[in-house]
Amino acid sequence: QPTERMVKEWVYPTTRDNLRRTLVTTAGDTVFAPCDSLYVDVQIYTHEDGIGSTYFNGQLIPPTAFDTFPMTNGEYWVTQLYFYNDDIPEIIRIENERGFSAYVDEFGYNVGPAPAGHHEIDDITYLYYYHSGAAGCYSAEAYQDNHTGLTLHNGDTVYRCVNDTLQLRVEHNPDSVPVEWIYNGDSYPFPELFFPLTQADTLAVQLVFHYDGCPDTSTTFVVVVPPPVFTYCHDDTLCHGAQLSVEQPNVLSYQWSTGAHTPAITLDSAGTYSVTVTNLGCRAESDLFTIDLYPQSSVEFGNDSTLCELATLLLDATQPHPAQYVWQDQSTNTTYTVFEDGQYWVVVTDHCLGASDTIAVGYLTDFMVDLGPDTTLCEGRTLTLSAGVPFCDYEWQDGSTQSTYLVRYPGTYSVTASNQCFEHGDDIAVEYEPCDQELWMPNSFTPDGDGLNDLFLPVFSYPDEVESYEMTIYDRWGMVMFDTKSKEQGWDAAGVPDGVYVVFVRYKSRGHETRDVTGSVTVIR
Repeated sequence: QPTERMVKEWVYPTTRDNLRRTLVTTAGDTVFAPCDSLYVDVQIYTHEDGIGSTYFNGQLIPPTAFDTFPMTNGEYWVTQLYFYNDDIPEIIRIENERGFSAYVDEFGYNVGPAPAGHHEIDDITYLYYYHSGAAGCYSAEAYQDNHTGLTLHNGDTVYRCVNDTLQLRVEHNPDSVPVEWIYNGDSYPFPELFFPLTQADTLAVQLVFHYDGCPDTSTTFVVVVPPPVFTYCHDDTLCHGAQLSVEQPNVLSYQWSTGAHTPAITLDSAGTYSVTVTNLGCRAESDLFTIDLYPQSSVEFGNDSTLCELATLLLDATQPHPAQYVWQDQSTNTTYTVFEDGQYWVVVTDHCLGASDTIAVGYLTDFMVDLGPDTTLCEGRTLTLSAGVPFCDYEWQDGSTQSTYLVRYPGTYSVTASNQCFEHGDDIAVEYEPCDQELWMPNSFTPDGDGLNDLFLPVFSYPDEVESYEMTIYDRWGMVMFDTKSKEQGWDAAGVPDGVYVVFVRYKSRGHETRDVTGSVTVIR
């Protein structure tokens, strides 16, 4: 059996330009915490659009622990390694899949907040303590590592990018136990190897320690990931509101020059754009590409319009860029001339969506104003005068502006009607006189159906002055032959023999008492 346990580790690839170590201070011999405990102070800040920040502050990790600390944006793990040989100090390993690795006995670990819009872990500070032989007494060197763009993953499988160099190294082998690397099926009896990763693949890597009669083998899989391939990164001309997408499978993050983190962005302005795509730690950054936007069609006819008789209206839908035009009558010119009432519309189709508009056009024709002939009214009567022309403004002799006017007194009344095209007027003289109502009743009629004198109907001198009316006709024996309360309804003598009949009329005129009039009428056929 071996007297000590060897440390077997995956080391970051040699292409690690973003990892820089700078000595910042030397503390000298300093007393630190006892060796039987490990205090960890960790703050991980995730991306601004992530779930949040995860804190592991002051957490006690026993020296026998073998722990992995999961983080919200992946995994960043801390491992305690220990050996059977007491002369070898216990080692704490801090690592991530992009190759960052730090080995300490006891450490303090601080991570500053990432700059806005970035996914970074900055200012990794760790202490590497060398055992000085005295219990609890160590000498210390403090280092600061600046490492950005960390993408954190499970430790069971190691991810590398195409064109990386995979470095395999046995970190501790104080007894010089024979080692063997088995890489992609081939055996290499060397403690340190370098393999260029030229294509996407999944590789099985084994490390064998050949103790006397007791080989110790461990296996890890290396997944070689190609960088993302941009599907759209060339200059182009697109429509307003178009989606510019670089979406592809297995992508962890997108970073546009606009600040967006989505696979696609909506274009609302022309300009220069770029995007960075990351998948499993491999990054691909686009060159700058310029996007122009097709001009948007716009049609605006304005409000509905009213024109004068014989006027025309030119509707213009012309665009400064190529487009097709279809009007309401299926004509395809850029303009349309209106000659008559109607609704007019156009649909403009361009490279993108196009535009449309509709307008209603009406026409004003010439008119006349007629208040009627001069007239004489009975005293107490009224007369409503109407200009009778729609879509006009009105002005009467007294300055009133309604379309009608109520006459109560004698005089001359006039009105002017006007619109945006025409103006006309008229006047009327109205006189008043006292009115004595007279009633005339025919003494005979001939209801023979020849259309002449077929009805018996009393006549008033001022029928409009009659407020109430009733007429009853009797035969010689007093039987009612006909009865009505309408002065417009006459008697046709239907079904009665020729002869003389008694007529009784009761009526009331405006401003007068009720009067009864009696007479007779002869039916002759």
